[in-house]
Amino acid sequence: DSTHLILLAAGTGFTPMARILYYTLIQHYLEIRTVKLLLFNKTNGDIPWLTELEALMQNSNNMFEVVHILSDPDEMWEGCRGRVSASLLETYLPKADNDREIYVCVCGPTLFNKATVGLLTDFGYSTEIVHVFSG
Repeated sequence: DSTHLILLAAGTGFTPMARILYYTLIQHYLEIRTVKLLLFNKTNGDIPWLTELEALMQNSNNMFEVVHILSDPDEMWEGCRGRVSASLLETYLPKADNDREIYVCVCGPTLFNKATVGLLTDFGYSTEIVHVFSG
């Protein structure tokens, strides 16, 4: 039973993550203590549910954190820039500890999913604690 949830989503890969956020943060259906969402998009305008995600974070009692990562932001963007990479994941994810009750969900385009799972594996995350949504 995991108590720490990490969600990595790119573009429309946010769709299944929205349902997971609903069950963990609104319904408290799962016994999750912390949720971290790394949400990858191209531009500022591509970020889904920006206002709602910020409100969820503000009202979560430090249970939820969202990090927006943009590959082509406008010049006013002050947040994280780039694509999924080893250095980026190293910055935002906890060190792999397969006994630490962590569960990771990944969803995005095929290349994003493959790259992310490869990086997670390189960092020592067991395939038993990583779920990839693919369609």
